[in-house]
Amino acid sequence: METNCNILIFFCLFVLCYLIFYIYVYLPNKTIEINNVYRKLYKHIENKESITSLCSEIKHCLYRDEFCIVYDHFHKQKPSGKIHKEFYDNKCFTGGMFWWEYSASNKKINIKSTKQRKLFILKMIEITNKK
Repeated sequence: METNCNILIFFCLFVLCYLIFYIYVYLPNKTIEINNVYRKLYKHIENKESITSLCSEIKHCLYRDEFCIVYDHFHKQKPSGKIHKEFYDNKCFTGGMFWWEYSASNKKINIKSTKQRKLFILKMIEITNKK
């Protein structure tokens, strides 16, 4: 009986130590990595006049390991009625594959959509910035 109790105590301590490590070491480091990748992406797109797709920009400017770091976070942050409503409510937001509208013939739409894409990446930098 005492052996089982010792095993249970050891297991509980192990789980507790793992949770402490995960919450106080792993998650903050992961957030810092994500933030750094978003900063690199923003530097890449900052001066671009037209951006047709953030995904293609991500694929063109990030290394594979950087892409893997930011991929899940990026897709989980897609604007909706619940998160990032300011982007969701924008007239250029379509919610489709490219999220914001693109038109080969309408430069005004492209400028507005490009601005929204840049603002979205700035928002991602803001929310992943360690405070």
